[in-house]
Amino acid sequence: MSYFKRLYDSPTFMTWFSFSAKSLSILVVLPLILSSFSKSEISLWYLFNILFGFQILADLGFGNTFSRIISYSMVGLDNIDSIGLNKLEQNNLKKPNWDLIVTLKKEMGKIFFIIAIVFISIITLISILFLDEPIERLDNSESGYILLSLILFVLFIKVYSRRYISFITGVNKVALLRRWEGFIIYLQIISSILILITTSNFYYLVINNQVWVLVGVANTYFLQKRILKSHNIYSYNENINLIKIPKKSFINHVFMPAIKSGIGTLSSYGLNQFSSFLLIDFLVEDDLVIYLICFRFISIISEFSRAPFYAKIPYFNQQYHSNTNENLLKIVKVNINTSILLAVICCLLILLFGDFSLELIRSKVKHLDYLLWFLLSLNLIFERLGAMHFQLHSLSNKVVWHKANLIYGVIFITVILLSIKEYGMYSIPIAMLTGNVCYYTFTAIKTTFKEFSYNILRFHYKIILYIIILASINLIFLLK
Repeated sequence: MSYFKRLYDSPTFMTWFSFSAKSLSILVVLPLILSSFSKSEISLWYLFNILFGFQILADLGFGNTFSRIISYSMVGLDNIDSIGLNKLEQNNLKKPNWDLIVTLKKEMGKIFFIIAIVFISIITLISILFLDEPIERLDNSESGYILLSLILFVLFIKVYSRRYISFITGVNKVALLRRWEGFIIYLQIISSILILITTSNFYYLVINNQVWVLVGVANTYFLQKRILKSHNIYSYNENINLIKIPKKSFINHVFMPAIKSGIGTLSSYGLNQFSSFLLIDFLVEDDLVIYLICFRFISIISEFSRAPFYAKIPYFNQQYHSNTNENLLKIVKVNINTSILLAVICCLLILLFGDFSLELIRSKVKHLDYLLWFLLSLNLIFERLGAMHFQLHSLSNKVVWHKANLIYGVIFITVILLSIKEYGMYSIPIAMLTGNVCYYTFTAIKTTFKEFSYNILRFHYKIILYIIILASINLIFLLK
């Protein structure tokens, strides 16, 4: 029973539970989609999913920044000007500073409302520019535009609600958050299956998914309320003394780190996601479907493999504020190695069983493109490694990775412009890999080395081995 409770309260395991629900959509929902919908509907389905994925960019880095400061506050941060100063000894941890936490919660409400308005305005413009042609390919294009309007409305609500997730993550209730998220996604998948079996209607399926997104938003609101209530903190805040945060302090410790994070995410993840829209004008429909399916597989692997590290970031934040660098590095190293190993194993499993998987899900695409998959797999490893190193450095609330991401973005765009006409769908993973290997990942490792002064080879020797194994097995498939 105690073992089950440990899993039940484990941030990593509950993140995987949530992920397992999303994986079910690949095993069950995707085959139904591929066998029920036209190629135009399949392409639009993936493009809608990518559009909704842009919500990660929406908070402009404020979500992670607020979560990080709330995590510090959970181990006794007095005020935001004390960040990085006077680290606490592990045996002298203070109680949570709920005055500061509730103050930050209120600030998030104002900021995320403004962010949601700005973000939806930009996404609406992108949708008008790039989704008109795929929507026009539908038998009923008018309904397609109605669906797009619904998605944009739900996306606004979702972005505004990200403040709840930031709060829940900051107080280190990741297991609780992911557990409920998993339950809701399973219900969403079950309802999607019923709709596909009974109606095979593309429009009903999209509407169903948006309804469950709204249910998820309501859930995070009530989870936040439940956490506050468990600490005897109610909406009227009679037992809380709100702290006035000086404007200069807010700019230095919240606004600037958040904006830097936002710029970094936009110039890396944003460009990678946006690249799928660029392919619309350069690929025939069959190649576009191949690319989107592989991109979807690699995105799922990325999400699955990041759990051992990212689910523990609130814990790492607390350890940074209350522990020595040497102990922190030991904890973080294990989780980085685990994340990279999982990514390599998953990429190799798709390589080995990719054709069978496509057959299993009744895909109209019958064969995995080995070169495309090798490039995407190799890029995933380097990108994840760089991202985790920058996250390690950001535990200090000093955000520098936006500079590396901007240079990555310049390299990415340059390679795309030079190669997309000749190499088509291969140009995007080539551009990603060039940016990561030549600059991003190298800079990330150099940055953490300067901050923490560790032995680079000893820290990474397992990861080097994993990369050699991944490349060797992929080359065997390419040369056979």
